Amino acid sequence: MAYSVFKPKRKDAITGKTTAGRNWHGQYRLDGDERYTRLSLRTTDKRVAEKRLAEIVEREEHTRAGIIAPAAQLEAARTPLADHLTAFIEYQASRQISRGYTRKIEQRVTRLISDCSWDRVCDVSAATFIAWRNTQTLAPKTLNDYQHAISTLLTWLRDTGRIGINPIEQVGRVDGRGKKTFQRRALTDAEAVRLLAVHPERRRVYLLALHTGLRLSELRDLRWADVDLDAPLIRLRAEATKAKRADVLPITPTARVMLTDWRKAGINSGRVFPNGVPGHHTFRADLDAASIRRFDDRGHTVDFHALRVTFITNLYRAGVPQRQAMALARHTDPRLTSHIYTDQDALPLADAVAKLPTYGSGSKDEHAHGRTQDLVSEGQTLSRPVTSGEQAERSETPKNEAISDAIGCQEMTPEDIANQWSRGESNPREIAVSAA
Repeated sequence: MAYSVFKPKRKDAITGKTTAGRNWHGQYRLDGDERYTRLSLRTTDKRVAEKRLAEIVEREEHTRAGIIAPAAQLEAARTPLADHLTAFIEYQASRQISRGYTRKIEQRVTRLISDCSWDRVCDVSAATFIAWRNTQTLAPKTLNDYQHAISTLLTWLRDTGRIGINPIEQVGRVDGRGKKTFQRRALTDAEAVRLLAVHPERRRVYLLALHTGLRLSELRDLRWADVDLDAPLIRLRAEATKAKRADVLPITPTARVMLTDWRKAGINSGRVFPNGVPGHHTFRADLDAASIRRFDDRGHTVDFHALRVTFITNLYRAGVPQRQAMALARHTDPRLTSHIYTDQDALPLADAVAKLPTYGSGSKDEHAHGRTQDLVSEGQTLSRPVTSGEQAERSETPKNEAISDAIGCQEMTPEDIANQWSRGESNPREIAVSAA
């Protein structure tokens, strides 16, 4: 370790005379440092400068040894936790993170600060959080959301040097397996047909959602400049998507015809849906008008986002490979596509087992197997037994060709592949997008 005080000198460019500065500066190099650290001591008194530098060097040595916390952490310890939350929300806004997401973080952390009596960062501990969690009757997923909210804030404080550790980081999450209180389901083909028949203008919104899986906000922000009816495809702008990533989606022939007619009707500038998209109350009213129950016997619900679940489920029903379904859903995790956004009860599981060989079993088994094969040929896709009422309803319902249309987009053009590489994607999409 070495340190000293000095007055910086400056040579006059005209006279060539060297003059010393008025204030004293200091320099020090601790063990392990490659270079000296220099700083102004802001005094003209040499003895005061030497004392200040000695204190700075001692504090820096203690900080590195872990005896005292860094200055930033000492300052953060004196700042109310609510102020740290405000700074974090402002930071998220500067990164253009979804306001809906940051609002939930703010609401949940604010409640934890109040319920757990957390005034300063030092008050936050794993023990107080677990004690609060043990008194709650919230669903496991909601409790995990609260843990994620406070942990997100604490991780940011740690990464910015305001705290040394995240005390919530090692707290285990609540096991939510088998305890879901909210789960969406896919619409059946018959329900989709009835929903599309409720209102002529909203029919266009619902149809495009069922054929593309676009989210409510993405449909609201969709512009005609994003739609290429000649290709045909939709080029989603990064700022309009949830992941803030530009994407390309193929348009099925059915959706293309609808959009072409919509544009010919004079709706050809600005937003595709200038009158907006249905809100929650309007969508619920349309469900009632279409005789679609919002909650089925299993407690699974139908909301607008269930149209996206229906789109992804129908991809699997149509036999689309998982990697292509994942690309069309614009997911980066295949588990999200196959587990969260696929309604397993709507998959043709009975069709799958009906294809197994009979192994020369008795006539009774062969008769049952043959009946199952008949159901497959009649287009039954439910994994549960089919009732006579459902059989009659399906016989009157036209076949859903929406997803088979989506498979008609065969191969990506070199231009589409180049665009994906230019966006930094290390694995360009396998989905087929071709020029018309």
